Amino acid sequence: MNRQLLTTLSLISLLCLSIPARAQDSSSRSQLSLSLGLSLPHGDYWSTNFNNDAAGYATQGLVFDLAYDYRFHPMLGFSTVLRSAAHGFDIYANARDWSDYLSSSTPGTRAMVDVQSGAYSAGGLLAGMYASVPLMENLQFQPRVLLGLGTASLPHQVMEASAGTTPRLTIIRTPAATFSFAWILGASAQLDMTQKIFGRLSLDAFGTNARWRAVQEWSIGHATGTVTSKFYDHYRDIRTMNISAGLGVRF
Repeated sequence: MNRQLLTTLSLISLLCLSIPARAQDSSSRSQLSLSLGLSLPHGDYWSTNFNNDAAGYATQGLVFDLAYDYRFHPMLGFSTVLRSAAHGFDIYANARDWSDYLSSSTPGTRAMVDVQSGAYSAGGLLAGMYASVPLMENLQFQPRVLLGLGTASLPHQVMEASAGTTPRLTIIRTPAATFSFAWILGASAQLDMTQKIFGRLSLDAFGTNARWRAVQEWSIGHATGTVTSKFYDHYRDIRTMNISAGLGVRF
């Protein structure tokens, strides 16, 4: 991650230590919250560049967070988040690119391509620090930095190509899962609805470098009747921007 961002958040945390605390139930150090929102892929993960081996063709999806926060200082605390996000796969862009690629090898013939795919999943269990900066009597701004174990799944896919009504090629990729280092850098606006109940609106960036090794792919040549199996490594630099809203309780 960007060292300047980490330095900035560290300075905010130090500043928080010097500011008097306001408008929180001092007897409640722990809080638990649930959030649901929109997850927007970007970078290579979102790319539909067929010539980019890391292009993910990912589309927007949903993100779910279960967060536990423990406040050890009126304005500083530890945070743990269990995150799960799902993103679709742009089958139409991928089918178009496969059609262009296969048609280029047989001039004068346009390959008809159909792509079927499951969804990506990305998330993990992350922990770190957060600060709580009072903006109003019942409103806090909470920047946070979280690091931890990320998980990601590569979806099952089937690509079927034909020349007219004649099947030509089928490629089947098996699903795969992996673990990797993950991070979250973001902030929340937390509104106290009562002394125990609060609402939260969050915006954050999530990242993990997922690598799936030896993923099996089957290739079926219908004209020759050949069936081959090969193993390939796949890589996705998963980057998302996430906006979510939720409710929580202090205890």
